[in-house]
Amino acid sequence: MRQFLCYKIRWDTDGMSRKKLKLPKQVIFNESDLLKRGVIGPDSDEDTVFDALTDVLSDDYGFCIFGFHAKTVTANGGRK
Repeated sequence: MRQFLCYKIRWDTDGMSRKKLKLPKQVIFNESDLLKRGVIGPDSDEDTVFDALTDVLSDDYGFCIFGFHAKTVTANGGRK
């Protein structure tokens, strides 16, 4: 299964400190978790996955996202 690394996350904190809010700079999501949550399908393209990652980050942490970078990584941490 693939993993998706979201990094350089820019949170919309309305001026509050990201550090004080304990918001991460990067997060890794497992494809299997996204499939279980129903936010992607087994054949989802990159655009669909990116949109799902945006929604999941916002839902999990309670803040909107200005933007972030994402890449697919293998289970052992290498780029795919």
